[in-house]
Amino acid sequence: THTHTHTGSLCLALILSILTFPTFSETLGNSPQCDNATLHTTTGPATLNARWSANTIILNWQPGDDATFTAPVQGNAAYSCEYDGGITLPTAPTRSGYTFGGWRVAQSFDLSTLSSSINIDGTYYVYKVYNNNAPYCEGWDASNEQDEYEGWFGMDEGNADCSDNRFSDLSVHEWATTFSYGTVKGEALCSTTNGTYATPGTPVGTNGRYCWCRTSGFAGTGSNTYQSVSSPSWVFLYGFADDCAYACAYNCAENVYSASAFRRAVFGVTQ
Repeated sequence: THTHTHTGSLCLALILSILTFPTFSETLGNSPQCDNATLHTTTGPATLNARWSANTIILNWQPGDDATFTAPVQGNAAYSCEYDGGITLPTAPTRSGYTFGGWRVAQSFDLSTLSSSINIDGTYYVYKVYNNNAPYCEGWDASNEQDEYEGWFGMDEGNADCSDNRFSDLSVHEWATTFSYGTVKGEALCSTTNGTYATPGTPVGTNGRYCWCRTSGFAGTGSNTYQSVSSPSWVFLYGFADDCAYACAYNCAENVYSASAFRRAVFGVTQ
């Protein structure tokens, strides 16, 4: 009688058994159960590995406040990026007599933090538009409101005068309203998209008759440096039968100055 022990086959079977032992990967929900279906064990320790996904960060490119700048809309500019990833830069803006020195990160300001002061009307407002192909500036100062005309300053009766220093930070179709806590600066857009008063939206097209307003910067009291505004939204004001390009910036400034419901929407205050 001969007995043969096939040790080689037994070892191979054990190795294959080890190699084919099942592994598990489970993504836990918000309220996972401590059971075998979730952890794939009933008694032993379980090792849990954290899973991460990169945050998406919205990017706003600001070529500057001067109207002579060319806005960087070419060059596959990225309007968002993922944290720890790369950023696709736009075509560099140009300005006569200057050499572009690169981009810098500007601190942003959340206007919704001003909710406690949202019902306080402004002290003065300014706006700048084109009138007969020339810059037209005008403003209203409540501190000089002796009668219905005395509060106005800037250009009157067709005279092109934007020399008042309160207009110095404005480009055409921009406006600014000053409050006790600082100055809010913004843009005006005449779109072909209609909307609902004091309601954010996504206007398209230009040279339309529907006026939209959006904030672009904030400077605290005593500061001449504007911070960019975090998550600004276009807010619908109303439509004009004609001459929206002339009237929109003025009405944006005036409504942010004196209409608290509209101011709340433009500032992003929802409570």
